Formats: sequence, structure tokens, C-alpha cells
Amino acid sequence: MKIALLLFCLCLPAFAQINILFKPTKKQFVAYEPVTMNLTITNRTGKTATLQGIGLDNWLDVNVYDKNRQLLSYKSTPPAYQAVKIAAGQTVTKTISISNHYDLSRYGTYSVSASVRLPGNTQQAVRSNSSLITITNGRVLATQKIGLPGTASARQYEVIKFNGEDRTVIYIKLTNDYSKQVVVCNVLSPMVPNSEPQIAVDRNNNLHLLYLITRATYVHHIIAPTGTIKKRQYHKSGSAYSKPRLESFAKGDVKVAGTILFDPKKAVEAANADRKLSDRPNF
Repeated sequence: MKIALLLFCLCLPAFAQINILFKPTKKQFVAYEPVTMNLTITNRTGKTATLQGIGLDNWLDVNVYDKNRQLLSYKSTPPAYQAVKIAAGQTVTKTISISNHYDLSRYGTYSVSASVRLPGNTQQAVRSNSSLITITNGRVLATQKIGLPGTASARQYEVIKFNGEDRTVIYIKLTNDYSKQVVVCNVLSPMVPNSEPQIAVDRNNNLHLLYLITRATYVHHIIAPTGTIKKRQYHKSGSAYSKPRLESFAKGDVKVAGTILFDPKKAVEAANADRKLSDRPNF
């Protein structure tokens, strides 16, 4: 299907009735994290357009090239995309996870584009722009092997710090310790660049992370051995003489000490309310 769509794209004249833009959600990704692209489609046909596949052929085909300009093959069977109906003049945006279907675990730069089959019973398609993405690594701050509760399996936590173009972020990576397959690799949140997270594991093998996200605000993450986030809480320093810290107890519990719980949403609501009360007419 890839070859057929590309041939039709090359044979098409400029097709301005369906406009597409294919851009990555960010330029740099840490290896094994989900790599996502935003596909934006604008319908200029003057009528409702339905984008759908024909038989086994999808209406959308994603093309990924490595640094040697080699076209990557699917990891398994090609993806199936649901039909999309777009009203006249409407613009829709779909987020496409390309790492689900391509092996993007190797470091390097990749070129990504998309081909969209035109509405109707046709093999013609229009091709998007090409975008560059970079797969890179971060600095491993800590590792911890754990047993998976209720099973004979073992896993390894990795806490990764990544300095991107405009911010520093913390990742959590979880690997099957036997097969070495990555179970999950996800970004948690930005952090203050020159700070370091506090790390602990409790008696249930949950990973606790406490770190600065602003100059005065900490976030406490609890990650389960399955890789899911069990809890996320925000904290402020309890006093000028003590900083928030993780404390481990003899029975295996881990708690945050020296803090006051903080709700960012309520803080914003309170600030907005104060501004409304202060709005007064000029005399």
C-alpha cells in the first residue's frame, strides 16, 4: 500500500481542496517513550468529506525514514484508522502514535510524513510535509529492581532526567528484568533544572519521587510496579527552616514530611477571585 500511495501522490497535480499538515508534538523524544504526531486536515472541497479506507487499504499512511533515507517497515500488521468525516470548511486534528507501529528505539533523526487518501472511491492521495524528529537518551539518575507483587516476575525502575531544548523533565522507565523489554517509558513533568529528585521505594514496591517543579513548589509522584501513576500531589515548604523530604519508616511506608499540601487549581481560582474583587471603576 505504501508504494501505491506514493506513486499516486507523485502523479497528482497540486490538490488544494484537502490540506494536511503533519507535525510532531515535540522535536525530541527519549527512546521508548510514545512518539506522537498531530495530523491536521482542512476540508476546502465545499462539501462534507469522508476519509475512509478501501478494502484493506487505509485512508492514512505514515512514512518514516531513518538517517540513511531507508523507509521503515511496520513492526507487525499495518494500523487500522477509523473513518473521519469533515464538514465543509472544517479543520480537524488527530494525534497519531507512530511508535505503536514503527521501531523508534534507536537513537538518531527520522523524517516523517503522511499520505491521506482523497474522498471517494479513489486510489489518489495527497502527501503532507516532512517533519524531523530526534530519538535521544537522558541521564539515568537511579535504578531499582523490584519483584512484581503476586507474580514471579521482576522489573526495574529507571528515573531519567532529560534536558530538552526549552525545559528539563523527569521520565519514569520500567523494564522487564528477564526479557529486557520496556514496559513503559513516560514523561512525568518538568522540573527545576539544577535540582535533583528524592527517590524511595515503599513496602509494596511503589516508587516515590519528590522534586521541585517551580522555585517553591514540589510534586510527589507515586508510581506502581505496573508503571501507572497512583498518586500525584503538590507541596509547599512547611517552614523557612525545613524543606520537603521523603521519609522511609521501619514498616516500609514512605511519606512526605516538612510540607504543606498545595492545590494549584484552587490557587488559580483564588487569584482570579481576588482580581475580580479588586476591579473597581476609575473615578
